[in-house]
Amino acid sequence: MDTTTEDTAQQLLQSFMRMHKVEWHPPTVAGCTSAEMRVLFSIRRGMHAQATDMIRVTEISKMLQVTPPTITQWIKALEARGLVERHNDPEDRRVVYIQLTTQGQQVTREAAETMRASIRGLIAHLGEDRSAQLALLLNAAWSYFHDQSMGADHAPRNGD
Repeated sequence: MDTTTEDTAQQLLQSFMRMHKVEWHPPTVAGCTSAEMRVLFSIRRGMHAQATDMIRVTEISKMLQVTPPTITQWIKALEARGLVERHNDPEDRRVVYIQLTTQGQQVTREAAETMRASIRGLIAHLGEDRSAQLALLLNAAWSYFHDQSMGADHAPRNGD
Protein backbone atom coordinates (compact mmCIF):
# COMPACT_ATOMS: atom_id res chain seq x y z
CA MET A 1 0.00 0.00 0.00
CA ASP A 2 1.37 3.42 -0.90
CA THR A 3 1.54 6.24 1.66
CA THR A 4 -1.58 8.02 0.36
CA THR A 5 -3.67 4.85 0.53
CA GLU A 6 -2.30 4.10 4.00
CA ASP A 7 -3.20 7.62 5.18
CA THR A 8 -6.70 7.28 3.74
CA ALA A 9 -7.12 3.88 5.39
CA GLN A 10 -6.12 5.39 8.74
CA GLN A 11 -8.55 8.30 8.30
CA LEU A 12 -11.40 5.93 7.44
CA LEU A 13 -10.65 3.71 10.41
CA GLN A 14 -10.58 6.69 12.76
CA SER A 15 -13.85 7.99 11.30
CA PHE A 16 -15.59 4.64 11.71
CA MET A 17 -14.33 4.38 15.29
CA ARG A 18 -15.55 7.89 16.12
CA MET A 19 -18.97 7.23 14.58
CA HIS A 20 -19.25 4.00 16.55
CA LYS A 21 -18.53 5.81 19.81
CA VAL A 22 -20.73 8.86 19.27
CA GLU A 23 -24.25 8.76 20.66
CA TRP A 24 -25.93 10.23 17.59
CA HIS A 25 -29.17 8.32 17.94
CA PRO A 26 -32.13 10.16 19.46
CA PRO A 27 -32.31 10.57 23.20
CA THR A 28 -34.12 7.90 25.14
CA VAL A 29 -37.84 7.91 24.49
CA ALA A 30 -40.13 6.47 27.18
CA GLY A 31 -37.10 5.06 28.98
CA CYS A 32 -36.36 2.59 26.16
CA THR A 33 -32.85 1.42 25.41
CA SER A 34 -31.62 1.58 21.81
CA ALA A 35 -32.14 -2.21 21.57
CA GLU A 36 -35.73 -1.87 22.77
CA MET A 37 -36.32 0.92 20.25
CA ARG A 38 -35.05 -1.38 17.48
CA VAL A 39 -37.59 -3.97 18.64
CA LEU A 40 -40.40 -1.40 18.62
CA PHE A 41 -39.45 -0.23 15.13
CA SER A 42 -39.20 -3.84 13.92
CA ILE A 43 -42.71 -4.51 15.21
CA ARG A 44 -43.97 -1.37 13.49
CA ARG A 45 -42.17 -2.21 10.22
CA GLY A 46 -43.40 -5.80 10.30
CA MET A 47 -46.96 -4.73 10.97
CA HIS A 48 -46.88 -2.32 8.01
CA ALA A 49 -45.24 -4.86 5.69
CA GLN A 50 -47.82 -7.52 6.49
CA ALA A 51 -50.78 -5.14 6.72
CA THR A 52 -51.67 -6.65 10.08
CA ASP A 53 -51.60 -5.39 13.63
CA MET A 54 -49.45 -8.23 15.01
CA ILE A 55 -46.09 -9.84 14.27
CA ARG A 56 -44.57 -13.08 15.53
CA VAL A 57 -41.60 -13.08 17.91
CA THR A 58 -39.69 -15.28 15.44
CA GLU A 59 -40.15 -12.66 12.71
CA ILE A 60 -38.76 -9.93 14.97
CA SER A 61 -35.86 -12.24 15.78
CA LYS A 62 -35.08 -12.71 12.08
CA MET A 63 -35.36 -9.00 11.33
CA LEU A 64 -32.90 -8.09 14.08
CA GLN A 65 -30.74 -11.22 13.74
CA VAL A 66 -31.06 -11.88 17.45
CA THR A 67 -32.19 -15.10 19.14
CA PRO A 68 -35.87 -15.44 20.10
CA PRO A 69 -35.02 -15.67 23.84
CA THR A 70 -33.27 -12.29 23.62
CA ILE A 71 -36.28 -10.80 21.84
CA THR A 72 -38.54 -12.29 24.53
CA GLN A 73 -36.54 -10.52 27.26
CA TRP A 74 -36.85 -7.19 25.47
CA ILE A 75 -40.55 -7.81 24.87
CA LYS A 76 -41.07 -8.44 28.61
CA ALA A 77 -39.49 -5.07 29.43
CA LEU A 78 -41.57 -3.30 26.77
CA GLU A 79 -44.72 -5.06 27.95
CA ALA A 80 -44.04 -3.96 31.54
CA ARG A 81 -43.99 -0.33 30.33
CA GLY A 82 -47.23 -0.80 28.41
CA LEU A 83 -45.68 -0.40 24.97
CA VAL A 84 -46.49 -3.85 23.55
CA GLU A 85 -48.95 -6.66 24.13
CA ARG A 86 -48.42 -10.38 23.70
CA HIS A 87 -51.00 -12.76 22.29
CA ASN A 88 -50.70 -16.53 22.06
CA ASP A 89 -51.93 -18.26 18.93
CA PRO A 90 -55.06 -20.18 19.99
CA GLU A 91 -54.12 -23.09 17.70
CA ASP A 92 -50.43 -23.29 18.62
CA ARG A 93 -49.52 -21.99 22.09
CA ARG A 94 -45.82 -21.94 21.13
CA VAL A 95 -46.49 -19.12 18.66
CA VAL A 96 -46.53 -15.67 20.25
CA TYR A 97 -47.74 -12.56 18.46
CA ILE A 98 -46.72 -9.07 19.46
CA GLN A 99 -48.49 -5.81 18.79
CA LEU A 100 -47.80 -2.22 19.67
CA THR A 101 -50.18 -0.62 22.14
CA THR A 102 -51.47 2.89 21.49
CA GLN A 103 -48.68 4.13 23.76
CA GLY A 104 -46.12 2.02 21.83
CA GLN A 105 -47.32 3.53 18.56
CA GLN A 106 -46.92 7.02 20.03
CA VAL A 107 -43.40 6.25 21.27
CA THR A 108 -42.32 5.01 17.83
CA ARG A 109 -43.80 8.11 16.19
CA GLU A 110 -41.94 10.39 18.64
CA ALA A 111 -38.66 8.51 18.20
CA ALA A 112 -39.00 8.55 14.40
CA GLU A 113 -39.64 12.30 14.39
CA THR A 114 -36.67 12.90 16.70
CA MET A 115 -34.46 10.87 14.35
CA ARG A 116 -35.79 12.73 11.28
CA ALA A 117 -35.09 16.07 13.00
CA SER A 118 -31.54 14.92 13.77
CA ILE A 119 -30.99 13.91 10.14
CA ARG A 120 -32.48 17.19 8.89
CA GLY A 121 -29.96 18.97 11.14
CA LEU A 122 -27.13 16.97 9.58
CA ILE A 123 -28.38 17.86 6.09
CA ALA A 124 -28.52 21.54 7.05
CA HIS A 125 -24.97 21.26 8.38
CA LEU A 126 -23.53 19.40 5.36
CA GLY A 127 -25.78 20.77 2.60
CA GLU A 128 -27.96 18.77 0.23
CA ASP A 129 -25.22 17.76 -2.23
CA ARG A 130 -22.73 16.57 0.40
CA SER A 131 -25.54 14.78 2.29
CA ALA A 132 -26.58 12.92 -0.87
CA GLN A 133 -22.95 12.00 -1.54
CA LEU A 134 -22.55 10.81 2.06
CA ALA A 135 -25.62 8.60 1.70
CA LEU A 136 -24.22 7.06 -1.51
CA LEU A 137 -20.82 6.47 0.06
CA LEU A 138 -22.24 4.96 3.26
CA ASN A 139 -24.43 2.62 1.20
CA ALA A 140 -21.42 1.60 -0.87
CA ALA A 141 -19.39 1.00 2.32
CA TRP A 142 -22.23 -1.06 3.80
CA SER A 143 -22.46 -3.10 0.61
CA TYR A 144 -18.72 -3.79 0.65
CA PHE A 145 -18.68 -4.91 4.28
CA HIS A 146 -21.90 -6.89 3.87
CA ASP A 147 -20.46 -8.72 0.86
CA GLN A 148 -17.24 -9.31 2.78
CA SER A 149 -19.12 -10.78 5.74
CA MET A 150 -21.02 -13.05 3.34
CA GLY A 151 -17.74 -14.28 1.82
CA ALA A 152 -18.44 -12.73 -1.57
CA ASP A 153 -15.76 -11.92 -4.13
CA HIS A 154 -14.55 -8.36 -3.64
CA ALA A 155 -13.61 -7.07 -7.02
CA PRO A 156 -13.62 -3.26 -6.91
CA ARG A 157 -17.06 -1.95 -7.79
CA ASN A 158 -16.24 1.75 -8.14
CA GLY A 159 -18.73 2.73 -5.45
CA ASP A 160 -21.65 0.88 -7.03
